[in-house]
Amino acid sequence: MSVEPVITLPASGQEVRLRLADFDELCEVLASDEQRLTLAVALHQEGEGEVVFSHARGVVALVGRVQAGAECASFRILGQRRLTQRRDAFRVSLARSALVSIGGGAAIEAVTADLSVRGVRLIVGCQPPLEREVRVELDLGGDKLWVTGIVVRHDHDGFALAFRDLQRSDDERISRFLMQAQRQGLRRS
Repeated sequence: MSVEPVITLPASGQEVRLRLADFDELCEVLASDEQRLTLAVALHQEGEGEVVFSHARGVVALVGRVQAGAECASFRILGQRRLTQRRDAFRVSLARSALVSIGGGAAIEAVTADLSVRGVRLIVGCQPPLEREVRVELDLGGDKLWVTGIVVRHDHDGFALAFRDLQRSDDERISRFLMQAQRQGLRRS
């Protein structure tokens, strides 16, 4: 498998999977830059390894050299092995206000990070359990829409939701909004 230049890095505080020989565990990124990751994991082995993590663009695998440490490990990045796009719906990156209601509780303010007809990624100060049903009020350019979804992923700054039981009319409202947002974005560039 070929190695490509690195185009995507995990953020500090994000969990990544470190794979090295027979070691394969989740660990937190303490610091990152274009050349190195510092990981919160005590290791006694060194060598060629891989760091796999989730990103808004898909699943990323970095290849590099692991240096052991008593309290943390250093991962020198050599390249990016793959970026797997895992979405089947067109997404638009946009920051719009949203409200999140978990289990019928009070609404919490959030911001959308990206939106598609299949789901939304939210920047918010909470992370409901995976598979939990959540209601979200989306701002579709002045048109407010409440949707229900299932939490499918946690990110360092929020979570991602897959829409559930979306009415056809709501699907069309989101599609129209996304097409309009994309056209406006293209006009600005």
